[in-house]
Amino acid sequence: MNPINLKKYAIITAIVIVLLVVVIFVGVKIKNVISDKIKEQKQVDEANKGIDEDKLSTTTSQYNTIASKLYTAMKGIGTDEEAVYSAFSSLQTYSDLMQVMSNFGVKDGMVLREWIHYDLNQTEIDKVNNILAAKSINYTF
Repeated sequence: MNPINLKKYAIITAIVIVLLVVVIFVGVKIKNVISDKIKEQKQVDEANKGIDEDKLSTTTSQYNTIASKLYTAMKGIGTDEEAVYSAFSSLQTYSDLMQVMSNFGVKDGMVLREWIHYDLNQTEIDKVNNILAAKSINYTF
C-alpha cells in the first residue's frame, strides 16, 4: 500500500471510529431519556392511583412548591435535612404525599423515593417516616 492510500485508510478509519462513538453516545442518551420518561410515568401512575381528590389539603401550586423544595434540599453537595423534614411536615394526608411524588417526577434520573434513599441515611429516613406516621400517612420510604 502506498503512503497516500495508507493515509486515506487511516483517515477513513478514524472517521468511522468517531462516528461509531457518536452513535453509541447518542443511543445511550436516548435510552436514558426514554428510561427516565418510563420511570416518571410509572411514578406518576402509581402516585395518581393513591390520590383521593377529596383528601387533598392544598393547591396544585403548593404541591409543586413542596416538590421543588425537596429537590432543592437534596440536590448538589450536602443535604438540607431540616428542609426535607419541613416539606414532609407540611403534608396532611396520604393523597398530599402522592400528589407531591407525582409532581416531583424524575429529577436527574431519580424519583423522589430514590432521592430520599440516595441523600438521607437510615436515621434521617426514619425521621421522615415518623413525620408521616404522626400524620397518619401510611407510607414508608
